[in-house]
Amino acid sequence: MAQFQFWLEIPLEMRRNIFERLAREDLVTASQKEMDELQQKIEELEEKHEEMYRTLIRLSAKKGKDEL
Repeated sequence: MAQFQFWLEIPLEMRRNIFERLAREDLVTASQKEMDELQQKIEELEEKHEEMYRTLIRLSAKKGKDEL
């Protein structure tokens, strides 16, 4: 318990501020992680969209040849 004695000597308001700051930093870190994950999903969806577009163009070209 002696190892935490310094914490008890810090005024209550300072301890509260420290906890609030730590909580905000955790939220910012979590938010940044979520933003990174969303950015990755966006990039994956953009790649899929490009693939689908290329496939559509190929199918349209093939259909055009079949009609001739």
